Amino acid sequence: MARFEQFVDNSGVDTLKSEDAWVIVPQDGANQAFLREGQGWTVEVKSEGGIVAWSDVSRPPQTRDAKNPVASTNKGKNDRLLKLSARKNGLGRLLVTKGRQVVKIGFSVHPRKTLKISFFFLQDQSNSGTTARTKFDKSHAIEWVKGLNEVYGAQANIWFEVGKADPLPLPGLNEVVSDADVPALTKKKDGVPINVFLAGKQIRSNESDYPYGFYSVKENLIVMRDQEPTRTNGKPMLKTLAHEIAHLLNYTRKASTPGHDYYKTCGYQSDVLNTMDGNDTKIPHQRVLDWNPW
Repeated sequence: MARFEQFVDNSGVDTLKSEDAWVIVPQDGANQAFLREGQGWTVEVKSEGGIVAWSDVSRPPQTRDAKNPVASTNKGKNDRLLKLSARKNGLGRLLVTKGRQVVKIGFSVHPRKTLKISFFFLQDQSNSGTTARTKFDKSHAIEWVKGLNEVYGAQANIWFEVGKADPLPLPGLNEVVSDADVPALTKKKDGVPINVFLAGKQIRSNESDYPYGFYSVKENLIVMRDQEPTRTNGKPMLKTLAHEIAHLLNYTRKASTPGHDYYKTCGYQSDVLNTMDGNDTKIPHQRVLDWNPW
């Protein structure tokens, strides 16, 4: 029996529940999914507003080339790799049939959405000069935005650009930056959708705990603390940033999916809003509909 599968993790392909499988296709772009045991099956596009064209990706050389994810993926002799190319934004279905057997996968074509993000690296300011709170700087911000584009670009066609990435000396900051400091930070926000303040070794949220980061809803800004890579989380700063941006995208929508526990509805082990693993940043289809609609 044929079945659809993703061939790269976090690539905008949802196949965990066969009855609710989806491929996210970027406007003016394409995405791919395996059709396992698909030889001899007929493929048909059914539009529900959106339109895609499809084609078979030819069998790659018999190699495991790290730079070629198609060639590096186990493709059986009866498997097909289907490429879906966007033609019109919206929803639809790919129907794959063989006799009376039918396999379906939804497709969802989304426009490109670009958001600017500014970073502020907090410093204590006094009469004797300035002292950095954080070890990070602009070079790290550039790398984080590159990572965010790998997370959100393929899965939601949401892309990020660096606005400012500057040191920010401020007098009178608390020893531990907390929600009490947020009014002072708000005055320094840049005129971009996302503002992130790097606050050093420790922060405290309005729940009086000590998180890796928090999103201040009313002021619409993110505060993060410094983190080091661990054995289970090699990209802790990217993971926290992606997590807090997901909160921001949720709160700036009139209606959106729930927060931390929504992954359970989808049947995942975790998603971008509930994971300690910086490599596990799955974005379910419904979140894409919420965050990047037509």
